[in-house]
Amino acid sequence: MRIMKILGSATILVCTILFLSCENSPAVISVPGEDVENNNEEPVTEPEIEISPEVEVYQQDLINSNLVLVIENGNDIAYLVNKEGEKLFTWNLQDKLGNDFELLENGKALGAFKVTDPSFSFGGFAGSTKIINPDSSIDWEYTLANDTYIT
Repeated sequence: MRIMKILGSATILVCTILFLSCENSPAVISVPGEDVENNNEEPVTEPEIEISPEVEVYQQDLINSNLVLVIENGNDIAYLVNKEGEKLFTWNLQDKLGNDFELLENGKALGAFKVTDPSFSFGGFAGSTKIINPDSSIDWEYTLANDTYIT
């Protein structure tokens, strides 16, 4: 009997809290699958977002027009792209790239390339260093890949 009185008192308390908490809210009943329009509500405005000073915001007028050298590491292709990501120039290379590929001031590229059958293959190995012409032909090459050394 005492348990029923406690449960009854708790139910009245919960109902009172719910009634008071909803007293000033407009009644909106929504049925799943139906759109409910409530013209009494004010339009929702997004809160202003504060950006941390560590975040850099894209501002096109502050970006230089220099091209970006992009390589597909471990593949045999490299690109020059603009800041919008458009490929402006492509090198189709004869060997797979190692860990370095740089554009030289004269328009040629200097790169480290993987040899086809290295004696060991751990770390940042390559085996061959080449200067590549803009037409993807090899201007100069040095290969060092044996049981003792690898470039």
